[in-house]
Amino acid sequence: MRIVLIGLVLIAIVAGASGYYVNSRIAVAVESSATRALATGVRVGDVRPGWDAGPIVTLRDVVVDNPEGFSDEAAIHIARVHLRPSGWYPDGRFDRITLDGFTLRLEKRRGAMNFLPFFSALDRVHRRADAPASGEGIRIAHVAFEGGHFTSHLGPAHGRAGLLDRGLQPMRFAPGEEGPVRHDRVHWSARIADGLLFHSLAAVRGDLPPVIVQQLDVAIGDRPDALAADWRTE
Repeated sequence: MRIVLIGLVLIAIVAGASGYYVNSRIAVAVESSATRALATGVRVGDVRPGWDAGPIVTLRDVVVDNPEGFSDEAAIHIARVHLRPSGWYPDGRFDRITLDGFTLRLEKRRGAMNFLPFFSALDRVHRRADAPASGEGIRIAHVAFEGGHFTSHLGPAHGRAGLLDRGLQPMRFAPGEEGPVRHDRVHWSARIADGLLFHSLAAVRGDLPPVIVQQLDVAIGDRPDALAADWRTE
């Protein structure tokens, strides 16, 4: 009986260590790819495997740092990112990725917006990703944004619009008209970040000061046409 108990304890230790190793690898992969896509620090607080009518992995407390020169507050905080793989084998195919409970914080320092460096970084990733992705890339069928919140911290000179605090409607998109497309992790991070930033800003566009909208329009560039072709509402 004692030998059996010792064996069960050893199995539990090995299983726990294996799970910790896998979870750590997921966290590192997400942090490194998102950091490269946005050119700022991205941190994952915790990774938890689970079950909801199939296997699911949840990343908790994902933090996107503000660019250098802005406050120490997070530019983007995501309470939960749910990754639902297409099958049991981890082959890079996902049925759905859901960003649940996210907050975007718009700031202005010395006349510049904190989101502008993000769009510049994403542009660089998109230019590098023009070539077809290899067969080893990631494939994502659906992306959803839920429980979103937008705040602006632009200073008292902008009146009520400078301290905006508004909830966002859920947004769901299916990348690619011809079905899920394969790309590497950095490009997928850029595509998801682009959709999150653009559609959140579009939702509050009418509440922002005209001078802020003008700056953001310059940074956004031709994204409205590109995102309309690349994403479709479910």
